[in-house]
Amino acid sequence: GAEELQAIETLLRDFAEDKQRATSARRDLEELRAEASWMQRELLTFAPSSPEAEEARARLRAVEARVGGAETKAKELAGARERQMPIIKSLSARILMLRRGDGP
Repeated sequence: GAEELQAIETLLRDFAEDKQRATSARRDLEELRAEASWMQRELLTFAPSSPEAEEARARLRAVEARVGGAETKAKELAGARERQMPIIKSLSARILMLRRGDGP
């Protein structure tokens, strides 16, 4: 009873932390996308073959690579969260049963 309840609550706290990580990853991704968009607009202000344009393109490529990594991370965390949902629902129902004293 009490040990099971404590174990379930610990697992649900871990799942809540996973949700926070997924939210943070989405926020990071949006910030990187905004940065890349700003850099693309900035690039248009330079003459195409200027040293400034070359430097801006290099910075933009670096940010775009970070966007790709952030997209992958956000998708992985969202997928993990999606797979956790049925478990979370089941564990939440079990907590209610344990607290009411129902079930084994």
